[in-house]
Formats: sequence, C-alpha cells, structure tokens
Amino acid sequence: MQDAFKLKFKRSLETRFGRSIEQIDLYPIPILVCDLPGYQIGIHADVMAKAITVQFYLPKDASQRHIGTVFHYGRTGPEAERTIAMDFMPASGYAFAVMERESWHSARRTTEADGERWTLMLTYYVQDTPKAWFKRRWDRFRTFFGFGPKG
Repeated sequence: MQDAFKLKFKRSLETRFGRSIEQIDLYPIPILVCDLPGYQIGIHADVMAKAITVQFYLPKDASQRHIGTVFHYGRTGPEAERTIAMDFMPASGYAFAVMERESWHSARRTTEADGERWTLMLTYYVQDTPKAWFKRRWDRFRTFFGFGPKG
C-alpha cells in the first residue's frame, strides 16, 4: 500500500524532499480512532513529521454522511471559507501528501445524534535520520499499548 501512495503523491513528495521517491524512507503507523459526540477539530495542516495522511471511514451506514473531513483552500479568510467536504460513508476516505502551508482540513463538531465516529488513520511518517527511525518504532510500540504517537 505504501508503494501505491508514494506513486500517487510522487510529484508532491519529490518536490518537498528534493530527492527521488525511491530515496524517501517512510514508516506507517495505523491507529483505530473513535471520536465521541462533541468532537471537532479546527482548520489545521498536519505536522511536517508526516509525509502522507490517510483516513479510512468506518461508519455502519449512510446516517453519518454529513460528518466527513472538510478540506480548505487556506487557513484563514476567504480561502478558509472555500471548502470541499468529504462524505463520511462506508468504504470511503481520503489521502494526501503533507505539504507546508497546504492540505488544510478540519472536522465539524459532532452531536449526540451523530454517535461515535470510527475511522482508521494510517500515517506515513518521515524517517530520514536515526533519531526519526527510533522515534517511529517507539511511536508504534506506544500505539500498540494504547498510548498513541505524539507528532
């Protein structure tokens, strides 16, 4: 799967890292996420320790269609108001290459009526130094034991 995502985002990743896609070393960390009613997250871009962000939506049916991720053309002003909202539907989701000052996204506040919002996050982290290599494996260990990665 990593090879497919690297191929899909080849141009963006090569531009960001200044080298060929074959020389970009990534490390995947999957996390099953349950967002409780009241969850929301403001407009943000992912940290640069990430190279590719993938989110698979896991609703049981179409009743949560309206609580998908919202993508913005910018963080503030008119650009933040220009949006594309994903439908939160079974067998759907999204992926993007993490780029500085790009890939702005948010999630609208959910309600009690919406219920829990289940997703599978698959994050490909950059591991271009020995320190990053060790940190990613530590993050996976922490995730396995329920502590989750910290950026």
